[in-house]
Amino acid sequence: MDFKKLFGTNKSKEHEGAWVPIGGGVEVKVKRAGMGNKPFEFERSKMFRPFHKQIQSGTIDPDILRDINIALFSRHIIVDWKGVTEDGVKVPFSVEKFKEYANLCPDFLHEVIVAASEQQNFQDAEDEELIKKPAGSTAIG
Repeated sequence: MDFKKLFGTNKSKEHEGAWVPIGGGVEVKVKRAGMGNKPFEFERSKMFRPFHKQIQSGTIDPDILRDINIALFSRHIIVDWKGVTEDGVKVPFSVEKFKEYANLCPDFLHEVIVAASEQQNFQDAEDEELIKKPAGSTAIG
């Protein structure tokens, strides 16, 4: 298979966001979390620096990791959502609401992190081989 088709991504999707289903009719529009997102990477490096030794030794408090990820993803990654309701009422996207839900439901935060990290979510699935590629944890089947 062509190397660029296999590992290349749509830069517009990476920088502006791609819609990714995460389950139950909910979709999130996320920018790519990775080396191509320089503001994200710069701030991530800066935020993790004070915890370098704890991360290396595996002793960092999970609450600190969650708080850092919520801050990073609210500033640099999540752009919008669809299909989010509470008590039958549509919940419009806001950074504040994202932070609330990410704190309340760690699995939601995890799915957003996975959606923003998986390369295939930022590729154009025009190629038959990419369409057949196994879906990640964010796929609804």
